[in-house]
Amino acid sequence: MEQIFARAWLFMCHESQIPNPGDFFLSFIGDDSVIATRDKKGQLHVLLNTCRHRGNAVCRAEQGHANSFLCTYHGWTYESDGRLTGVPMQAGYAMDLADHGLTPVQVEDFHGFLFVRLTDDGGPSVAQMMAPYEDMIAPYRFEALRALGRVSLRPRSVNWKNIGDNYSDGLHIPVAHPGL
Repeated sequence: MEQIFARAWLFMCHESQIPNPGDFFLSFIGDDSVIATRDKKGQLHVLLNTCRHRGNAVCRAEQGHANSFLCTYHGWTYESDGRLTGVPMQAGYAMDLADHGLTPVQVEDFHGFLFVRLTDDGGPSVAQMMAPYEDMIAPYRFEALRALGRVSLRPRSVNWKNIGDNYSDGLHIPVAHPGL
């Protein structure tokens, strides 16, 4: 998980799935739950879905709209940009709220597709990796695409590499997805 998934750029969602301030989309990078969200100004953020106090998830819905996220364990409240803004009985804590926001995850928007990675190992950006293919993908007008729904695959007894092979195999597209 650490050597492959945490270091690789992985598809999170399409920006059309979080178009408005307060919209969010929950997904996983390996075992880590992450939230893509738009703050009150419409800025994109991707955050670990883990309260900085005791590690409880702050978001349980797969997708929706929320102006803030509440940890249901001790009631810490986070804004949609990840800032910690509320701590019950705050006087009992000797802390600066600004130091305890949700942990940001590296995100890159590539033609409306949001890619994330947990560890920045200094490798190339998504745009750098895709630069040789820009002329090939230009006719597809990716900016005009909109997500139609969500597909969740949770294979139990399958080799995870088969799923990766399928998504990186462009030869099946004309047959299986002729509309593209």
